[in-house]
Amino acid sequence: MTTLIKPTTPRVPPPAPHGSRRPHRARRIVFIVTGAIVAVIAAALAIILIAGGIFVPANYLQPWAKSYPGKFTDPRMKLVASALLAPSGHHMQPWSIKLDPSDPNALYLYTDPKRLTLAVDPLARQTVVSDGTFLAYLRIAGQRAGYSVAFNLFPNGTYDE
Repeated sequence: MTTLIKPTTPRVPPPAPHGSRRPHRARRIVFIVTGAIVAVIAAALAIILIAGGIFVPANYLQPWAKSYPGKFTDPRMKLVASALLAPSGHHMQPWSIKLDPSDPNALYLYTDPKRLTLAVDPLARQTVVSDGTFLAYLRIAGQRAGYSVAFNLFPNGTYDE
């Protein structure tokens, strides 16, 4: 008697009902959407930081260094560098400095008209006070450096608006 052996086939589980795969698929979609949102936020933050100059040296902080005036060889510039941080109305630093090319001991202080705040200071009183504060800081810096500082108001004649 011969017995016929039937080959065994691996038992395949019956297909799962259609609704049972949904929670897994929903988690995957939430994960993908969350990852995409995080990636967009990270890219936007990177663009903002790069455009804002995160990799640019902070040269604007140099005047606060105690060694800053020493960077200049001209004694007038050393004094100006020391007086640069004088307080001014609305932090506008409304002054402009011109070094006299014919006199190595003279400089001229002018008001920069582009930095006037006419909406809040129409008569430029705060500007005059700010320029005076700059001159006071210039005098103190000169005295500390051993210079004799003198001011000659309106050396080119009367002030003309």
